[in-house]
Amino acid sequence: MYEDNMPVFIKIENYKEVIELIGLIKGKVSESKKYLDRIESLKREEDSKINDWKEVVKDIEDKIDFVNMTLMEPKL
Repeated sequence: MYEDNMPVFIKIENYKEVIELIGLIKGKVSESKKYLDRIESLKREEDSKINDWKEVVKDIEDKIDFVNMTLMEPKL
């Protein structure tokens, strides 16, 4: 009675509305991806700056240690 190759028809009352909503959703997903890319870029910049600051603090710490050791060495 039923053939496997028969087309299936689905009735959608508001077909245009559904298509528009799908388009809007696609747009929002695309927009969200752009925001995520920007956030990732900002995070990379932030991580780079934090590493730069760590190096500066380490350099200052090393200099303080050098000055401290120099001042504490016994004079001959």
